[in-house]
Amino acid sequence: MRKHTAKSNPYLHTIIIEAVEQQLAGGTPRECWTTLERLMCVGYTREEAIEKMATVLCEEMHDIMSNTSGYDEARYCSRLKEIV
Repeated sequence: MRKHTAKSNPYLHTIIIEAVEQQLAGGTPRECWTTLERLMCVGYTREEAIEKMATVLCEEMHDIMSNTSGYDEARYCSRLKEIV
C-alpha cells in the first residue's frame, strides 16, 4: 500500500494534523483516542503518534477522492487499529 503524506506541503501538513486533533477533541471516531493511547503506551511521543494517525487520515482522504464510495468510518477505524 502506498503511503500518503502531507509533509511535502507544510500548509497541508498543518491542516491534516489539525484534523486529527479535532477528531481527538471531538471524540469521533472513538478509535482516535484508543489509537493515540496505544501508540503512546508502546513508546511513541504524542507528536509521533499523531503523525502516524495523520498518515492514515491522508490514506482515507485519498480513497475518498479516488473512489466514489465516500467516507467509510469502519475502513478508517480499521486502519487506525493497524498502526504499530
